[in-house]
Amino acid sequence: MGILIQDVSEHEISGPPSVREEDLMSKVFVIGAAGKIGRRLVKNLADNGHEVLALHRKEEQSAAIKETGALPLLGNLSELDASR
Repeated sequence: MGILIQDVSEHEISGPPSVREEDLMSKVFVIGAAGKIGRRLVKNLADNGHEVLALHRKEEQSAAIKETGALPLLGNLSELDASR
């Protein structure tokens, strides 16, 4: 599995006139934020000004995620209630 993140700040943004560059990718939800790749990803996103909500499974992982600049969210995808 690969993850591609592209910095669009130096590129021309094409799209509807109502889309502003500063609105693109401003809020990001990351699954697996406490893992080796996830932690680096959330730090990179937060360092670049994105608002990051970071899903993790263990309470003790919360502090490390906060240090990256992301907002930790304790949970498990297999336990999410889709009816809410």
